[in-house]
Amino acid sequence: MSAIGETNFLEDPAVRAFVTQSHRRRFSAKQTVIHSGDSPQCLYLILEGSVSILAEDEQGREMVLAYCHPGEFFGEMCLFPHLESRSALVRTRAETWVAEMGFEPFKAFSAKHPEVMKVLAGQLALRLRDTSRRLADLNFLDVSGRVARILLDLANQPDAQREERGCIVKLSRQELARIAGCSREMAGRVLKTLEDDGLIESSGRKILILQPGS
Repeated sequence: MSAIGETNFLEDPAVRAFVTQSHRRRFSAKQTVIHSGDSPQCLYLILEGSVSILAEDEQGREMVLAYCHPGEFFGEMCLFPHLESRSALVRTRAETWVAEMGFEPFKAFSAKHPEVMKVLAGQLALRLRDTSRRLADLNFLDVSGRVARILLDLANQPDAQREERGCIVKLSRQELARIAGCSREMAGRVLKTLEDDGLIESSGRKILILQPGS
């Protein structure tokens, strides 16, 4: 999961114009923004906070496909009106503010600001690359390898906290399992092994990824 979003995203004229001409909405933590099966209507840009993009099966089991942070668009299915419903679920991870624009207004906006399509395409390309790598990981890495890769990826996300001994990421065992494609119990066992090996320190939702020699 690459750190696609940027804290200085409003420096881009097209993105700044999008924010100016869109509607701002606030979502509480753990609130669903998009349900799987919804008719695609709007494109969203994250201003503050973050969201999880998830796949859900018929039994209601979820798998995290990606995280999005400030400066990232989501809801791009609205740009393809021939697709009748959304395939993914989007839920906030914390209190989140977004800029929201409907499909018809966005068509008019992108005609005046075509450079916004380059920004959007670049983000989608990076997201597709990350998804392709994760599919390869599911096939070629064992659970321990997948969990280790995920922790390193999360350490490079904008909301990771740097400190002298390493980097802190915050997520539950269940959330880690949803990313790694394993059970909560297995994710917990892998974390315990990594902690026993002196690679991490774990307390509740906080995981400190230690720097070598810490």
